[in-house]
Amino acid sequence: MSQFAFGKTYIPSETSEVNFIVDTMHQGGTSLGVFALVPWIFRIVRALPFLGRPLVRFDAWAHQVVVERRAVDSAPPDVFQHMLTRFEETNEKTPALEMQLESDAITIAIAGTDTTAAALTAILWYLATHPKHIQILRNELASISFEPTTPDHGKLASLKHLRAVIDESMRLCPPAPVTGVGWRMTPSTGLQLGSRFTPGGVQVFVAPYIAHHDERFFVNAESFIPERWTDRKAELVREGSLFMPFSMGPHGCVGKSLALAEIRLVIASLMARFDIEVGSGETQETFRGKQRDMLTMMYGDIKLVFRVRDEIA
Repeated sequence: MSQFAFGKTYIPSETSEVNFIVDTMHQGGTSLGVFALVPWIFRIVRALPFLGRPLVRFDAWAHQVVVERRAVDSAPPDVFQHMLTRFEETNEKTPALEMQLESDAITIAIAGTDTTAAALTAILWYLATHPKHIQILRNELASISFEPTTPDHGKLASLKHLRAVIDESMRLCPPAPVTGVGWRMTPSTGLQLGSRFTPGGVQVFVAPYIAHHDERFFVNAESFIPERWTDRKAELVREGSLFMPFSMGPHGCVGKSLALAEIRLVIASLMARFDIEVGSGETQETFRGKQRDMLTMMYGDIKLVFRVRDEIA
């Protein structure tokens, strides 16, 4: 992801250095997840060493990334190049704009890595606990003669049940469960939402996790039913517009297509090569107990067993 975003692979030779980068991202993301709903408190948190250290460390890493990327005159096209071009075209480069660049670097780093990992974790869990869908996926993969070493992304994107499994997993476990849809400011006159009136100048947002689990919008909302996203059980989706694992509108995820391509390829490759089952002691309750909203969805250790399929072994 760093190669795609910044034109450089941030994988140093020393494992400890790799862990430093990953740990910095996770610790900073954890702090952001805890305090994201109280944005004004960030100034206080940063001043407290025992709370603000992960944020300061994360900011320092983002600053280093931006400085190194700006120092490269002729780099291959990457995501950050578009942001740098807009920045360089600005006549007055204020400290606030430079901070925005660093904020964008943080957003890319988190949104391009942890969210995909969270989605894959959820998908693999639900496939392991609902094995009948594994065979359906294998039948679909056979229909396009799927080969992990030479994948056809267009054909993978056309597989309806694969997309349904992905969508249903992200409905139940959205990668950004609470702050996935950007904040909006109510107009000065206020806003009437159903029976509730919200005064003007108030920041509001919709939490994907809450909307995705609401029976008013999704029948049997707590159940894993991929068929709801196909013609077979379309009646189970009462309000599809509230399905928003990648946010929506102008604040929608710019990396959605890339993320889905990655997810489709990883899931297809694993299903083609491995049988998968739930590890000892794991239940739906333990799975949910290991979920943490840390800006993105993060998981504790989840035990899944992968065995090479007999046809391959």
